[in-house]
Parts: sequence; C-alpha cells; structure tokens
Amino acid sequence: MNIIRKNIFLYTAIIIIPTILAVLLFKQYLENQEKLELQQDTLKLGELQQQYIQTLIKETVKSLDVLSIVSLDFVNKKEDMKSLLLKTKKTDKRYGDLYLVNAKGVVVTGTKDDYNGIEVRDSYIKSCAKLKQAQVTVVKEDGYKKLITVCNPVLDENNAISSFLLVQLKLEYIQSVLELLTPQIAVKITDQFDNKIFTINDDLKVGDYQQSMPFEDLPWKLHINHPQQEINIDSNTILQFTIVFLIVTHIIFFVIQFMLLQRDAIRQKKIHESQKLKMLGTLAATTAHEIKNPLTGIKGLVQLLSEKYQNNQDQMYFSVIQQEITRINEIVNEFLVLGKPSAHPLEIVDLKAVVAEIQPILQVESNNHSTILYVNNTEEDLFVCCLKDQIKQVILNITKNSFEASSPGDQVAISVAKEQANAILTIEDNGKGMSKSTLKKIFEPFYTTKNYGTGLGLYVCKRIITNFNGTITINSKRHIGTTITIVLPIVDSKK
Repeated sequence: MNIIRKNIFLYTAIIIIPTILAVLLFKQYLENQEKLELQQDTLKLGELQQQYIQTLIKETVKSLDVLSIVSLDFVNKKEDMKSLLLKTKKTDKRYGDLYLVNAKGVVVTGTKDDYNGIEVRDSYIKSCAKLKQAQVTVVKEDGYKKLITVCNPVLDENNAISSFLLVQLKLEYIQSVLELLTPQIAVKITDQFDNKIFTINDDLKVGDYQQSMPFEDLPWKLHINHPQQEINIDSNTILQFTIVFLIVTHIIFFVIQFMLLQRDAIRQKKIHESQKLKMLGTLAATTAHEIKNPLTGIKGLVQLLSEKYQNNQDQMYFSVIQQEITRINEIVNEFLVLGKPSAHPLEIVDLKAVVAEIQPILQVESNNHSTILYVNNTEEDLFVCCLKDQIKQVILNITKNSFEASSPGDQVAISVAKEQANAILTIEDNGKGMSKSTLKKIFEPFYTTKNYGTGLGLYVCKRIITNFNGTITINSKRHIGTTITIVLPIVDSKK
C-alpha cells in the first residue's frame, strides 16, 4: 500500500502538477505573444497614418513652392491669380480654399472673395515671414470649424518676401482616407498644446492598448487605440505542447522510478548482507571454541602420527591434513571477526615493530610461492592505537593475497613510513592485478575471485582497519600489479 501511495505521489509531483502548470504558463505565453503582435500591428497602422499625413503636408508644400514661382508673374494681376488658384484647387480634392496674401498680411485674392482686403493676423504668418519657410497650423474658421492651413512665403529675386500663399486642407477628406486605411482603430491627432485637431472612428470602443506617436516634421502627436479583441489560442498548439510535455515528464518519471528501484535494491542487498553477517557472527561467536578445541586435538594427533609413520606417502597425507586443518582454523578466525565487537581495549602498538616481528613468517610464505620479498621498514617508531593480533592478521592476510596473485620470480614489497600525522603501510606486488569491476566489489562480503575462498578476507581487513580509525585503499591494474595502502593515525606512546 505504501508503494502505491508513493507512486501516486511521485506521479502527481512529477507529471500531473508540472503538466498543469506548464500548460497554463504556455497558454499565458501564447496570449502574451498575441497581445504583442496586436501591439506591433497597431504601431504599424499608426505609422501608416503618420506617413500619409506627413506625405500630404510635404506634397502640399512642394505644390506651393511651384505655385510661388508662378505667382511672381501674377502679383499685380488679381484676376489671373485668382484663376490660377481656382485651377489649383480643382486639381487636388484635398485642397480647400487658397489665398494670396501680400507682405503686410492683407488678403489680395483667393478662391473666395469674402476675405479680400482682410488682414491676416494669425501667428503662423509672422512665423512664416520670420523663418522664410512653410508653416503648418490649425485655425478655426468662423470660430467653430477647424482647418489645417499651410503658409508658404513667396520670395523675390532678392530673397525678400513679396507675398504669402495660404492653402487650407480638407479635414473631411483626410479623415475619410484614414478611415479607409485603418477602419479598425481609433485615432486622435493633437497639437503641441495637446489640443485635439481631429479624430477618426470615435464610435469604436477603446481597448487596453494605447500608444502616442509624435510626428517627425510637425509639432503634433498621433494617439492610437486598438479596440479590444478576443484572443484566440490555437487548441492544436496547446494539445501538441501538452503531448510533448507529457512524454518528457513520463520519461523523467520512469528514470526516477528506475533510480529509486536501484536504490531500494542496494538497500535491500545491504540489509540482506547485514543479516547474513549477523547470523554468521552469532554462529561464529557461539561455535568458534567448539570447533577450535577438536581442531587442536586433531592437529596434535596428526603430528604424532606423522612422527610414527615416516613413509613418504604417509607424510604426504599428513601434510595435506595439516594444511586443511590450518585452512579451517583461518576460516574460523575470519568468522570470529564478524561477531560482536571485541571487548578488548585498544592498545598502543609500534607498527614498525609489528612488521619486524612477522617478517620471518612473511619470508617463509614468500619462499613457498617462489617470490621475492622486500621489506622497507622505517627507523623511527610509529605508534598506533589498535589490537596487535588483529593488525598482524590484516598484514598477513593482505600479503598472502599478494603472494597468491604473483608468479614465481615476482616481487612483493612492504614499506612502512610516516606522512604528517599518519603511519602509512604499503603492500605492493607486480602480479596479475585486478579489473575495474573487481575493484568495485573487492571489499564486499562473500565476494571472491578464488575457487576456495570465503570472500571475507578483505572485508574483515577493512572492518578491522575502520575500527582503528584508519583507511585502506586498493589500486590495481591488470597484468601490472596491485598496491594496497593502509593509513593509521599516529598517537602519543605516553598516553
């Protein structure tokens, strides 16, 4: 039941919740993209309207420049000038009335006779005279109707102002053109004082996006508002995203499941090995003495029989029996270490002296395997906190493995040295070595590469060294050799 709950929790945490959040975020992202595109489209429409208005003004100014050149010949011919202005008005539907104003600002003639002889006192005439270039302004005709008026100076040969040409642009025409260009947006044009000049599409509902865009050549601003639109998200896009996201999250889910299963398998394996070791330790602790006592008797009787029967064949049998008894005794000693921790207190031992003490035994073992033994012992005392018999067992066990892994004529070297606050014991051989896969399992209980081994030797060695607050590491390469390094902390011998 716990496993089912755990899987449901993982599935919810890794797949369901992230998928819901991802879909919501993706939908929000698509909506933001739609809004961004709407804003960009609105800006493009505003730029299109600005371009039309600015182009209209520029074309009007160019037309007035041409008309100014012609008007120099008609300054004193009012009827001819009026006829010229009327023809100009008919040529372009954007034009309203046109007037010729003298240098003093009095209307000389125009397409309407109502203003003849009237002085124009508006500020744009003064600006036009002062700057000697075209001026655009918005004026009210009869106090209520707004007009866009372009004033262009007429310069004589001495670059002096002889008169002015005024042209009024039809706002109705401009508005109708802009409505045709952008029927779906609302636009307002304001002057430098933020006064409204004209608007289009006032009947549209103003949306949440507004943008003010200044003109380049005019002191005006274009205010554009896009009406609210329902944002339509493509359901197929969301569906495709959901499917891809579900595939990815399921892959992650299965990977995590696999990793959890591996971890559980390793944990179960450790528990199983711990139970086996506990059982073996209990069995060893209760039966070790019962096994050792008869072994001692058998070994003594075999020794007596070997002295009585000197026949070579009999001696060979006795030798085999002695070797097997020795091996059984070693196995029992290894099992004993698996039991409860020893109640014996640790003692301060000179590691150099321990190596010197067991060197004869190591030499005999080396001779039996036809190998060459080198012992490089330190001259200074290296006191460590341990049990003497157990540290002997570790050294003998490891060197025995080195001898067995070596071929006749190979070398096995043992060295003891001091490195900072640690005693370093190194056992090195140039035997057959071990593979990387073997190195990963070498300290596991019951793992062995020997046909007759228990798989407890190195495990017991590591457990002993760990109990002494030390470390043991193995470096090995196939067909090159193996180096085993034991590090134990040095202690004060006076303690």
